[in-house]
Amino acid sequence: MKITNATLLSRSYSAAIARDLPSSFADALTKYSTDDSPINVAVAQEQHAQYLEKLRDMVPTYCLPAIDEYPDSVFVEDTVVAVGKTAVITNPGHPSRRGEVDTIKEALQRYGMEVLDMRDKDLTEDYMGVPMCDGGDILHTSRHLFVGMSERTNIEAYQFLKQVFKMVETIPVPLDKIPDFPALHLKSMISHMDFFTLVAPEGPEADQLLELMNLNVLGYDVVRVPNPLACNLVSANGRILAQDGGCSRSRDILTHTAELRGHKIEFVDCSEIAKVDGALTCCSVLLMGNLLALQTTSKKVRRRPRARVQKGSVNNKDIFQISPLPFPNDALEPYISQQTVEIIHGKVQAECIRNINFLTKENPDFDGNVQLVDIMVETSRDSYPYIHQNAAQCWNLAFFWECMTEDFENPPGALEEALEKDFGSFENFKIQFAHSGSAVFGSGWTWLVYDTAGRKLFIMNTLGSDNPFAMSQTWLPILGMDVWEHAYYLDYQNRRDLYIRGFLNRLVDWDQVADNLANAKVGKLSAIDDDGDDSEDDLEATGQEEESDDENGSDDDMGDEAASEL
Repeated sequence: MKITNATLLSRSYSAAIARDLPSSFADALTKYSTDDSPINVAVAQEQHAQYLEKLRDMVPTYCLPAIDEYPDSVFVEDTVVAVGKTAVITNPGHPSRRGEVDTIKEALQRYGMEVLDMRDKDLTEDYMGVPMCDGGDILHTSRHLFVGMSERTNIEAYQFLKQVFKMVETIPVPLDKIPDFPALHLKSMISHMDFFTLVAPEGPEADQLLELMNLNVLGYDVVRVPNPLACNLVSANGRILAQDGGCSRSRDILTHTAELRGHKIEFVDCSEIAKVDGALTCCSVLLMGNLLALQTTSKKVRRRPRARVQKGSVNNKDIFQISPLPFPNDALEPYISQQTVEIIHGKVQAECIRNINFLTKENPDFDGNVQLVDIMVETSRDSYPYIHQNAAQCWNLAFFWECMTEDFENPPGALEEALEKDFGSFENFKIQFAHSGSAVFGSGWTWLVYDTAGRKLFIMNTLGSDNPFAMSQTWLPILGMDVWEHAYYLDYQNRRDLYIRGFLNRLVDWDQVADNLANAKVGKLSAIDDDGDDSEDDLEATGQEEESDDENGSDDDMGDEAASEL
């Protein structure tokens, strides 16, 4: 198999869910750990805090409160299997853990995930037995969902997952065929560094596992390490989190492999957690795709800016009108043709504007003073889905035009330094951004986002017309790329990769992106209004910045209660 930087990049994730380590952790279940020394809960909590700090550097992370009633509840991975926008609530294999699942279910639903429950008898009435599954037995690679058939996960769970996740090939891995299998879960013995690279320990049991999984035939590269603890990795957004288990050779192998493939790798000590068969992936659930994020603050969202649409006559109810492009229709050729520009701007975007005017003109919830971004954010739940879709697409396309130029120049120094800090280099950023854009299934958007809570840049995809800011007011877009077919099919047919290459290397207005980043760092969503009035563009999204002088609010303010409901 030919190895390239693009194919080796890890999956893009939008968020992670974790849980604080409970004070009862010393009573957690254990069976396979070779370290039988007493568990120091204080040390375990400190190690878990360091783990969360590293995880937040990789992906925005929401941490649920500890449940002292359930000593194993920190291992949230076992309660859910998430692929794309769908999450399956599991029925954990050990009875003592089954009370943990309901709180994770609520968090997933608030994130906008489609949630199915393996415990729902209506979904499993045709099964021979009751599905039983620990998420630690499920390995999701580039094209496959490997299901470890263990003492915690049964054949009915495999059947359920195969039925739900039809977009990937689901493969059973009968671990009972390996005599004296030395681990609790499949992922205790093998995990993925990236789409085509898996990591497993040395030894005869691992040899049998790799043969059972048929990995060579399926096209995976497998890196072997001497310490089994080192084979369990968290991989997200081009970054790797690993533990070496005190083995310098394992650390050297992982570091060399990650660097060879262009990943940034960091190590964390979870030795105390490993005493109860815990591993790195056990302590989080990674979510990808189109997500409505949980609010991380109760601060007010004030005076959100408008997209590049002109306000029309309130009397005739045409509240919004499309604005001219910031460049001639043929300015982006040959990378985006004049015909494509005219179709997107003159037909697609114009139709969204017409829809918004039609859908809001008789609706008492909207008046002539409403801003497009308010509509986009405040309809992001199920109350007005069609209004939300049109409003978000209007904003997205307006932002898309503002991020491009006919006078291409390389990024200014401050932006290049920021990209180097969070992605390793400008070139690494482009590789990751291109890969994310290519990975969008169907129609959607790829974004470079500044997280005002974590003070870092990250890449995310959204499906359809969704927008990072509508998902969480701590996520401020600074670059958006349209990957709907209308953006590239006339010019490149099915070669989306060629469109992405032209966009990144010849069309992005990096000066504008730098301005967007500067605005985001002070809590502003980039202003793209025609009137040039920045007075309404201040945004308090995270409480990171100083409070507005207008402490009593204004007619445009959203109250704390309303903000917390978004």
